[in-house]
Formats: sequence, structure tokens, C-alpha cells
Amino acid sequence: MKSWMSWGWTNIIMLPINQKAYVNSFLRQIDNNVKNEYYLDDLSDAEQLELYKMILPMVNKSPQGEIRYPDYTGETFRDVSNPTTRRQLQQAIDDELSTAEEAQQWFPGINDPISNMEFIKNLSSPVFALKTFLGQSGYYTDEDGNIIIDDSFDFNIGRERDTFPTSPQQTFREGFSTEGSSIFNILRGVGSLLGPKEGEGARIHLNLGTEEDIIKKIAQMEEPQQTERMAEIMDELGLD
Repeated sequence: MKSWMSWGWTNIIMLPINQKAYVNSFLRQIDNNVKNEYYLDDLSDAEQLELYKMILPMVNKSPQGEIRYPDYTGETFRDVSNPTTRRQLQQAIDDELSTAEEAQQWFPGINDPISNMEFIKNLSSPVFALKTFLGQSGYYTDEDGNIIIDDSFDFNIGRERDTFPTSPQQTFREGFSTEGSSIFNILRGVGSLLGPKEGEGARIHLNLGTEEDIIKKIAQMEEPQQTERMAEIMDELGLD
């Protein structure tokens, strides 16, 4: 008989995809039957809509490419800023591999991390859910014209190819440091130490369909919102 974790309580509670994947990444280390792959249907309607709206202009420019944090609507690097990345960025500036101006252009908002209250507010944001689920991912167009995102849910800590590699232990300590002790940094520190390493996390395979499919889905998903808002306006105006 499979354990209760084989289904996973995160599949019962309607958690945003980032929170679901985060919790499941730990549960899976106890029970291998816990969910270890995510598809488009695992995203909520709101998360899917934000993903479609973000990827469409990118696909128009190129059939394949990379999704970077500034590509997500809303914040830039503010809501994913952490002491480890800031330290690595400052080291690059100190070693004259980058200027402060270049760093701000490439990592806008990195030195202005969000507060704990902003983080709590972000927990219900589909944009933030995508940003911390997919992060910086690649996309491509297959032979049938479908837009595909392939990735894995891990914490990308301790990669040897990084210019300034860091260890999970160091990231964990920095998450609890005086400078880094925010809820986001603590959760990231715990994940870096106890969560899956690069390439070992749950598989993410999102088939978004063709550009035409995406356009139709956006229209279908936004129509109910527009209809509901119109009804609210008419009610406010006292119109039938």
C-alpha cells in the first residue's frame, strides 16, 4: 500500500505551484512515490494565463530562448534577491569583471530586496509563483510548432560552472545571517541545504501549444474576467 505521502497533501490543498513543488521536494526524500514531475495542468488557471502572456511576445521574437527574471511581469530581481547572489555580484564588481552600472542593468533591483510583508503578499501572486517555480529557464519550439519549457525544480546551488561557486552550507548560513534573515532567504537557505541539487529535482515539462493555441487560450481565459468586471461596473452604475 502506498503511504499518505504518495498522493501528497500538497495535491489536496490548492497551493500555488511554487509552494507545492517546494514542499514535495522534501517529501520525496522520504517517499519516492511523491510527485516528481510537473506538467501544464499542474499550474492553476491564473498561473497558466500569466505564463502565456509572458511567453507570447518572446516567441514572436525568437522560436527559442531563455526566460530571465526581468521577463516576468511585476518585480524584476527585487523579489528573488538574496545575500548569496548579491555577494557574488559584488565580487564580480570588485574583480572588475563587471561595473556597478552593468550589474544594475543586468540585475535590476538586486540591491533592494523585498520586505517580509511584500513576500507574504507575493505568496498569492501567480507571477511570483511562476518566477520561483521556473526561475530562469529555457524554451524552444518543437517540430510541430509547440512551445516547450523543459526544466527541473532545484536550487542551482554549488554549480562548478558558476564564476563564483558557493556551497549549500554557505547559502544556508547566508540565509540566516543578519543581512539575509528574511522569510524568503531562510526558505531558500533551507532548500539549498536539504532540497534537490541541480539536475536532481522534479522534472518540469510544459507544452504550451502553438502560438495560435496560446493566443486562443489567452482570449478564452481573459473573457470571463472581462465579463465579470463589466457586470461589476454595470452594478456600480445601477444599470441592468
